[in-house]
Amino acid sequence: IDIGTVPVTVLGDALVEGSEHFSLQLSNGVGCSNDGALADPVGAATIVDGAFGLPDLQVSAVRVVEACEIELTLTNAGTGGVPEAAYHPTAGASLQMRADGQAWGGLRLLGADPSRLLQTPGASVTHRWFPDAPNLQLAPGLHQLEATVDGNQVVTESVEGNNTRRQRASCPLR
Repeated sequence: IDIGTVPVTVLGDALVEGSEHFSLQLSNGVGCSNDGALADPVGAATIVDGAFGLPDLQVSAVRVVEACEIELTLTNAGTGGVPEAAYHPTAGASLQMRADGQAWGGLRLLGADPSRLLQTPGASVTHRWFPDAPNLQLAPGLHQLEATVDGNQVVTESVEGNNTRRQRASCPLR
């Protein structure tokens, strides 16, 4: 006979940690016909990791700013946080840039989001693309820019395949 429910509050986090299991043992049953002994006193439960949603990393904006530098905005458009593993300095998620069809540098997510703002669903972060590197400033004229976040697929996302943004942008004559 089921005579009640034990509520369990689950607090979500952005860590990838696998499923978590726990059990609950009941004793001294009130109203039991055999002196409080329960026929099945142990209940088991599993909390499935990721049940609160998955992140969705996107390059939401690419623009040219003063001195013909590139600025990117990254957004976590998902319902879950970006996991800590994505911020690993050598094996984390990557950010790659191409300008006019040519590789234009890359870095790890940690470099673009050192404060880990994207661990919050719906958050955005803006990053200036190597402002101290004159070789990564655009020449005057019209350019085709392409930025990809997590092209190395470190992060399991709610929507895969929407990590690249292509944008035409102009650098004015100096």
